[in-house]
Amino acid sequence: MKTVKSLFFVLIAALLLVSCDKGGSYKIMVSFPDDTFNGKTAYLTSYDSGDTLQQAKIADRSVVLEGEVDASYFA
Repeated sequence: MKTVKSLFFVLIAALLLVSCDKGGSYKIMVSFPDDTFNGKTAYLTSYDSGDTLQQAKIADRSVVLEGEVDASYFA
């Protein structure tokens, strides 16, 4: 359970960085402490609508989400 809580806080911190940008590109890199999440999917979702903005498979204990945005938003 502690790993899940730690993961949650790391993801929240990383995703809030997307909201700090006024547009342009973003790159979110998350590393996991063990292989527990390998093969699962990480999602970048809009805070307001809940829509999935991007997704990527977790492999080798890490995931990278990157792309372009027109304006800042909470995700």
